Formats: sequence, C-alpha cells, structure tokens
Amino acid sequence: EAREFLESYRQGKPATFMNGMVVHNTATGRRVSSINSSKVQWKEFPDEVIDSLVKKGEIFTCSGGVTVEDENLQKYRQSLEGTLESVQGLPVKSLSMLLSRAEAPVPS
Repeated sequence: EAREFLESYRQGKPATFMNGMVVHNTATGRRVSSINSSKVQWKEFPDEVIDSLVKKGEIFTCSGGVTVEDENLQKYRQSLEGTLESVQGLPVKSLSMLLSRAEAPVPS
C-alpha cells in the first residue's frame, strides 16, 4: 500500500494532510476547534527513492505512507501548501491560536 501511495505522489497526485484540534478550558467551559489542511506536491522521482523509503520502514508509521523529512524524497518536493508542522502532525501556530481563543492558561 505504501508503494501505491508513493507511486501516486510520483505521478503528480498531492499528499493531503488533515489535522483537527479541540482545546477545552476546563475552568471556563470554553471550547474552540479548528481543522487544518496542508498539501505536498512532488516532482517525479525514481524507483530507487521508493525502494529506499520502503526499506527504511519509517513510512509505515506515517500518515499517507510518506515522510516529508526523508533526505531522499525531500529534494523532489515541488511545493508545500500549509506548514511543515501541519504535515508532521501538530500545527503549532494553530494550536497557539486555539489556546488564546479558549483563554487557556499557558505555563511559563
């Protein structure tokens, strides 16, 4: 299945990553949420890149069968819509905004 995902990315299909977050302030009962989307598009890459990713095995623990940090795949990245943090699973800017909107206490 990971090979199928990688093949689709190689052929021009973007990888889309979705994050949903909810912050609930238990002191006030205020709850806020957001949905975050990012897309990554790659240039065509050789079979060796797919073989290397499968052999390393890291992609089997990653959403969409891909790890954007991999040095072999990174050089083929054509575009990134959104943030790298969002692709990796925790959009920190969005989380910070939610914490502020929920008036949640933030430890110093």
